[in-house]
Amino acid sequence: MKVLLPLLMIVGGDAAPADAPRRDTLAAICATVAEVRELALAGEFDAARAQLVAHDEALIGGAELGWSARILGSEAASFEERALLTHARGVLEMQAGQLAEAAEFLERARAGAGPGALRQDSTYDLGVLHLEEGERYRALIPELSGGAGQVLAPTGPSGEEAPDPLEAARASYLVAREWLVERLKLDWRDGDARANAELVQRRLRELDELERQREEQEREEGEEGEEGEEGEEQEEQEGQEEGEEPESGEDSDESAEGEREERDPGDGSEEEQEDGEESAEDVESEEVHLTREEMQRLLEALREIEEQGEEVQEALRRIGRQNVDRDW
Repeated sequence: MKVLLPLLMIVGGDAAPADAPRRDTLAAICATVAEVRELALAGEFDAARAQLVAHDEALIGGAELGWSARILGSEAASFEERALLTHARGVLEMQAGQLAEAAEFLERARAGAGPGALRQDSTYDLGVLHLEEGERYRALIPELSGGAGQVLAPTGPSGEEAPDPLEAARASYLVAREWLVERLKLDWRDGDARANAELVQRRLRELDELERQREEQEREEGEEGEEGEEGEEQEEQEGQEEGEEPESGEDSDESAEGEREERDPGDGSEEEQEDGEESAEDVESEEVHLTREEMQRLLEALREIEEQGEEVQEALRRIGRQNVDRDW
């Protein structure tokens, strides 16, 4: 034994490290994922991140299996199985509210998982992630939050304002729908994926109706504003017309004379017209009281006028017949 022990140490120089816990097996990865899950439920997000980072670094810097591991038949986890750590990091960031980081890790996990349950889970989690993001933006829409969420604060160093919560919510819901539909393509029997897809569709219809109401309200306000401006302009014009006064007395006299000329096209004034009307009434009253001799003379004058008129008409008829009989 005294001779064999040094020999074993020389031949298998990695015997001592072989006793250390391995981090490259599926069992070790599943154990770390379970620990991270417990830490996340307790709100210990920093500790959970540290666990995952340490395990990743151990896998990246790990040496090849020693002779003892090969003899015992221990196998290292496959590339697809190592994606469990990436998926756990994505779920952790989603629980911590870091949706952008969560989406990045979940997409990496989905790409590395290959076909199988992990790919389905990563796809479903991506749909849920963007659905939650849409719900956050929806809570900021004034019409749906009772005015509590007005406008998002400016984001980024440039101070640019965040987009309209309605548009941001719609964009998130559309991405969520794409991922949930992709999940149903992998397995259409998943009830949770179907329920969330239906919820996303209802949310999109709600946003479309809300946008239609906004456009209708803006159109009505625009029409009311145009009517109000027209009324103000008309009132201003009327006020200007009423407030206009002649600059000098001469202009006012001339304009007054012009108005009188337009109103009274006759030669005389109103007093002359009244006098004329009174004289006509006097004449009528005088005609009513004519004597018999005056009436006789008036009738004879009318008879002569009628005879002269008949002669003129006869002459006109003869002229007309001559014109008709003329040979053209």
